[in-house]
Amino acid sequence: MRPPELAGCRGLDDVRRLVSAHVRESLRRHGDWRPALDSLRPVTSRLWDLLPLPDRSRFLAEDLRSWEVHRHRMPSSTARTLIRLRRNGLLRVHRTGITAVRVLAGGAGLRLGNGTELTAGTVVNCTGLRHDVRRCTDPLVTGLLADGIAAPGPLGLGFDTSPDGRVRGGAPLWTLGALRRGNLWETTAFPEIRAQASAVARAATESLEVSC
Repeated sequence: MRPPELAGCRGLDDVRRLVSAHVRESLRRHGDWRPALDSLRPVTSRLWDLLPLPDRSRFLAEDLRSWEVHRHRMPSSTARTLIRLRRNGLLRVHRTGITAVRVLAGGAGLRLGNGTELTAGTVVNCTGLRHDVRRCTDPLVTGLLADGIAAPGPLGLGFDTSPDGRVRGGAPLWTLGALRRGNLWETTAFPEIRAQASAVARAATESLEVSC
């Protein structure tokens, strides 16, 4: 499918109506909603740019999880493996969170939000990216922010960057990928990162030429 026309989109409610209509059209034409979501890829950053800051905040609070589940889907082969593991009793899924962890000899004891107690040999946090860079504990990130070399992006999502990936703050520093999420939103997959890497290379090269 071709991406939808963005004319008339001025806020989150407009974007919701646009995407809903696009999904309905995909269901009518293909019997599947997935082509509609996939066709949004080329225009996702433009849609994000159309949203005023309060609407971006609303999106994070109200739509983020639904977007990530539908936009970033697992491969069908992975889904089949998970189904097989669950049917064989090798994988159990709990629809809740972890409320407490205690260290045990050779593992960890977990308390879940539904009251279930589990013992695990290993605990792996797979909850995804930490969205707010201001809460990051990486020494490089905290140092750049503390020294004013970098500033948080909109809503604390990554660093604030210019269109060529330069970190706003005056230093000759560029970034790409998840650290540009506040400005671009869709910025974690190879196609987007390849284009960003090319732009960063051009900008850094031009900066070196000027300084010489």
